[in-house]
Amino acid sequence: MGNVKLLHELDQPFSSESGTRLLSGFTFQQDNKINDEPVLELLQYLHVVMKEAAQRTGGANDKNDLQQLVIILADGRFHEKESLRRCIRNAFQSIQMLAFVVLDSAKSSVLDMQSVTFSNGAPVFRSYMDSYPFPFYTVVQDVNALPRTLSDLMRQWFELSLSAG
Repeated sequence: MGNVKLLHELDQPFSSESGTRLLSGFTFQQDNKINDEPVLELLQYLHVVMKEAAQRTGGANDKNDLQQLVIILADGRFHEKESLRRCIRNAFQSIQMLAFVVLDSAKSSVLDMQSVTFSNGAPVFRSYMDSYPFPFYTVVQDVNALPRTLSDLMRQWFELSLSAG
């Protein structure tokens, strides 16, 4: 599906060899145009892959059987916000928790960005994050904080899953 490429099958064990193979599969060569929707493509692909994984484990019949967590690490900059909102709603209905980790830079932070809309022909500026489509996200500006951030995210997901079940 477009730029999306599965680098490690979900039903395969993860080892140092598969980790090395996975890391060598990252290219960072995507050249997206304004009309491309790479994050939307990713979520649509993940929705199908996660649904298939749930069916293989028998969790697709009873929504309480299996809750899935999808962690996305990216720069957090995209323009397809409305399409993403619909896709995110579909994921939540399928008991897929989407958590977005924004890998940010203090020099060019997404927290400082603004988005513009027009009202009666006049531009209206708002913080980019005010209309962020992912309800569960965190911004990481120091890559050294990433392991702790991911472990905190996992802990919170487990707590949410236990309280919901």
